[in-house]
Amino acid sequence: MIRFQNPFRKGQTGLALLLIFNTAWLATLYFVLPAVLYFPYLPFIYLAIGGALIVWFVIYNKGFTHRRKTPENLPIGMKKDEIEAWNAEGERLFRRSRWALTFIIPILLVFFADLIYLFFGQIVAGWFQ
Repeated sequence: MIRFQNPFRKGQTGLALLLIFNTAWLATLYFVLPAVLYFPYLPFIYLAIGGALIVWFVIYNKGFTHRRKTPENLPIGMKKDEIEAWNAEGERLFRRSRWALTFIIPILLVFFADLIYLFFGQIVAGWFQ
């Protein structure tokens, strides 16, 4: 069972604020820089950086094979302390790599906003004319 944690609980507020801050400045760069400086290659740069971060995140976390495994999902010969060490290793890897999520999630949100703008931008602009 996956349990979602409140991002604003004690000790996580900094990560949530960093996520909001990164989303704001990455979105600003993505939408303003091509319009002001005529730099049309920015989406490709975002795509390359986002893809590289996602691949790194999955490889660093060993494909998420170490996270929240029950004894039934692990080899039969493993002892209880080995199972706990296995799960602790997965949690440690995820905690050490969660900084990458503060860039991966904003890049994905920026691409999602761009897709919404591309598909529904003219419709929404027509509402206000």
